[in-house]
Amino acid sequence: MHITIEEWSFWNIVVGIAISLLISLPFFFLLRKTLFLINSKNRKLPLNSLWLFIFPYVGPFYSLFLTMRLSESIDLEIQDRGILRKTRVLKATGVLHSAFSIYLVFFSSNQIVGMMSLCMFILFWIEVYRIFKFLSAPTQHSLK
Repeated sequence: MHITIEEWSFWNIVVGIAISLLISLPFFFLLRKTLFLINSKNRKLPLNSLWLFIFPYVGPFYSLFLTMRLSESIDLEIQDRGILRKTRVLKATGVLHSAFSIYLVFFSSNQIVGMMSLCMFILFWIEVYRIFKFLSAPTQHSLK
């Protein structure tokens, strides 16, 4: 059986989209659950706009918007709960992931930048999870 270049490209795209969705879906559900834990008056990010993160040319810019609004929402929620702690790690990893993603999409597909973007995305995900656990805990003392 002989596979043409067009078929090969089609399957590369299909597999790429499938892998992207497998990685993105759990992250989106975590973001959604985290936003549900934030009081609606403190929530600066609409729940139904999270899916814009998936799209290739919109995603890197939306990631930056998401990072800033999510950090602001979490800071307001933490302040309302009487805790004086900021979400600097969340904001830093999110902004770096966005910057690397914008560079990858619009300027160069450098493998090193791609790995750095992936590492920042993983760190951002871990930080969102840590904040989710903090907000969902019955007693919150500190966000270390």
